[in-house]
Amino acid sequence: MYPRLETELKEAWSLLQPDFRVSGGRKIRPSRDAATGLLARLYLYQQRWADAEAEASKLIDDGAFALEPLANTFTRDSRETIWQLERLSSKLEIAEMMDAFNFVPNTGFR
Repeated sequence: MYPRLETELKEAWSLLQPDFRVSGGRKIRPSRDAATGLLARLYLYQQRWADAEAEASKLIDDGAFALEPLANTFTRDSRETIWQLERLSSKLEIAEMMDAFNFVPNTGFR
């Protein structure tokens, strides 16, 4: 299973855009960085520490991403975000936001 995932992530990397131009600068479509991050995670699961470090270092050394304070972590313009899901509804619906409450309990939406 892991070898196939590795092959597909490497292929996805070659097919994906290097930035977010295709989505108007928003991180709502996966880029090469998303594939790189998933590949690093895959290597962690396999305990391939050197490979995981090499892939993660690509994201860290790039400078496009950085740790943010918790209040900024889940925002649209967070530098910590590699790939975000687009919210399709224009009004806040509790059902679609329930998971967010688990990670950001003080959102002010309650």
